[in-house]
Amino acid sequence: MTTAIVVAHFHPQGLLRDDLAGLLRALAERACRIVFVSTRLASSERARLPAAAQVIVRDNTGYDFFSYKVGIEALGDRAACGRLVLMNSSFITVDVDKLLRGFFEARSPGDVFGLVYSREHRRHLSSFLLSFAPRCFNSPRFTDWWARMQPIDERERVIPAYELGLSSHLRHGGFALRRAYHATAREQWTALRRAWPTAKRTLVPLALNPMLFYWDFVLRDFGVAKVELVKKDPYGFLDQPTRGRLVAVCGAAGAA
Repeated sequence: MTTAIVVAHFHPQGLLRDDLAGLLRALAERACRIVFVSTRLASSERARLPAAAQVIVRDNTGYDFFSYKVGIEALGDRAACGRLVLMNSSFITVDVDKLLRGFFEARSPGDVFGLVYSREHRRHLSSFLLSFAPRCFNSPRFTDWWARMQPIDERERVIPAYELGLSSHLRHGGFALRRAYHATAREQWTALRRAWPTAKRTLVPLALNPMLFYWDFVLRDFGVAKVELVKKDPYGFLDQPTRGRLVAVCGAAGAA
């Protein structure tokens, strides 16, 4: 059965990063159906997308979740879909094969499957990469949640309403939430040591943002890192060679 992939894209200049273009080509080669929803896409960049991808350019409102909503609606009948994946452009893919094996080809991923699980704010699957089984995405609970969504343009409201809200809504509906990355005891201890000087001393490792405090372990296992880490590195975790390596895979679009 077909894997349907909805991509929420944003770039201030409407560019497409090399790593994202490469990931989409690899997914298209695996006969995935791709709906690419962008809030700004330069005309010159369209040719870099897989030929079969459905491209939608919309107004820049509602953040990535509203792009997800638009893409899900564009899929129409999902009866032939064996899996629905939502992904945005906020992560850099350094190793496509690792991501394909560890996430897209993972066996028995559960009703809802995310790359990482976070307890920052409250427990949830991080929404930059999510996968749903037919039992979930064909359910009234899933469909109604997206149908009721309204565009929110304040990030501090989007996170509790949608980022945290989706996981909570589906969990309470009886769906099993699973994640690909599981930190070892040693990795949790490393994350806690990193958090110690950052005024997060009262937090246990699982309460930390996994894409920041476990970034090197996720990169090692799945070949991805968040753009936020490369652009801002808020806790100073990256050395210059690592940052240069991550920026290099982005191409001319840069880590944006």
